Amino acid sequence: MSGLASEIATFLRTNKTWQYCDDCIFDEADGSLDEVREETEIMRAQPEFLAGGDICTRCQKRKPVTTMALASA
Repeated sequence: MSGLASEIATFLRTNKTWQYCDDCIFDEADGSLDEVREETEIMRAQPEFLAGGDICTRCQKRKPVTTMALASA
């Protein structure tokens, strides 16, 4: 995992009950918006993360979002 991917993963783990669009993840990450988009696309293919088309927790806009996959109890 790249440094940027690790940074994004840490942000999403810290905020695991919320979902974020790439623009809002970019605000928290040390990389370009294109780099953030590339990393979140890769991360959404992993079982630890989920992709959705819901509303971003931060900006409240309806767009693709990324969040942590929560284990069911």
